[in-house]
Amino acid sequence: MKAFIVYSFSDLERLKVNELALLQEKCPSLEIVLINDEHIHWKSFAYSKIREANCAVYFLGKNSYSSKNINWELKRILRRGVPLYVVKLDEDNKYNELLINKKPFANYGNADKTEILHCSEKKLDELCFILNNNLEVDLDKELYSDTNNNYEMIIEQYKVYLQTSEDLVARRQTVSNFYISVNSVIVSIFSAIVAVVSTVEISNAALIILIAGIMASVIGVILCRNWSRILESYGKLNSAKMTVISAIEKKLPFNIYDVEWKVQTDRLVSKKYISFTRIERKLPIIFGVIYICILVISIAIAVSVYFVG
Repeated sequence: MKAFIVYSFSDLERLKVNELALLQEKCPSLEIVLINDEHIHWKSFAYSKIREANCAVYFLGKNSYSSKNINWELKRILRRGVPLYVVKLDEDNKYNELLINKKPFANYGNADKTEILHCSEKKLDELCFILNNNLEVDLDKELYSDTNNNYEMIIEQYKVYLQTSEDLVARRQTVSNFYISVNSVIVSIFSAIVAVVSTVEISNAALIILIAGIMASVIGVILCRNWSRILESYGKLNSAKMTVISAIEKKLPFNIYDVEWKVQTDRLVSKKYISFTRIERKLPIIFGVIYICILVISIAIAVSVYFVG
């Protein structure tokens, strides 16, 4: 089981001597994932480790609440939906605003998994008890309890499961293509209406443009919101599938996917790796900005015609 550690660098020496040492002592099966600032592209590296982690432990120091880097990590952890446990290093330390808004960190992620995914503040000894008894995920036991290391069976099931992961990516791409096409049509229709009204003298032209702009913006924003939520769901499902694939590969001669991910995200490559998922999730935002511009332009045209005309 892997636990991603969130902390301030100013607290690192204390953590190594006290909290982390105690955590490792009481949870010997726990793999602590601790990153530092030695990595050139630390965000890509941290994101890859968050994807691999089964949970996250946030040691809340005196100045942690104002750290932009910590807030960045917390957002990714909460978005990933893994359990997050907050341990105050001192009682009077302030919470991050991101966590305060969760009151107190509950109901984030899938509603039907609130009991598993909710975040909570625990003292260190309580945290060790939870990690040892309630959060231990033994994928080996779940995957291989009846196979007796039958590699032919493992490989066949691996092939089938790998195909489901590839099919999921294809379905996600189909969904994105659909939303891109629909949004492009909406923008084109609005542009055509503006072009026709501008070239042909029509009474109440400004009103027509305003109504068209409002309708396009409302419909477009709703579509972009749904698109974004679907991509988020696909991302979580694909992340779960890659976790299972990684566990299966540990029983095979080569960990192909794990090595590929490390090559892409670690310092083995000179250029910063940007995943296709991250790029894809920006598309609804781009179209959302376009719809806001359409609304502003429509209102500006209507106001100018009203005052000038």
